[in-house]
Amino acid sequence: MSRSKNDAPYTRIDTSLLIAMTGMPKLALPPSSAEKQPWIFELRTYLSPTEAKGANKIDMFNAGEIAIMKEVGLNPVFFGGTIVGPQMPNLIYMTSGADMDAYKAKWKGFGPHPLWKKLMADPQYKNNMSGSQSVFLKRTSASQI
Repeated sequence: MSRSKNDAPYTRIDTSLLIAMTGMPKLALPPSSAEKQPWIFELRTYLSPTEAKGANKIDMFNAGEIAIMKEVGLNPVFFGGTIVGPQMPNLIYMTSGADMDAYKAKWKGFGPHPLWKKLMADPQYKNNMSGSQSVFLKRTSASQI
């Protein structure tokens, strides 16, 4: 179908190819997926200053960050290192919750977690991020997750 430039269905398309992190090699559906209950998702991108620092941040996730997110109930959906895409080097992950209040309450368990404190104090993981971006999404009727 031919459309005019003023009737385009989108402005731009960004495409990325990710490789799953070893700490969570498969996508996990949130507990509310089967019932299609209202649910929120946070899509986070962590930027690193160099490829080596990006690989180091992925190592940090595999060494405990993923496990902590699972333990505190952040309902992780996926974790991936970007192979091709914008703003490389980076990693992208998605966590989720029933609603914003419940989700924020779960995050409060992450910071004081003993393993997180240990990872943050480990000198091998210093300065492995140069920025981050976060987008909140909500489930729609067309959602597969």
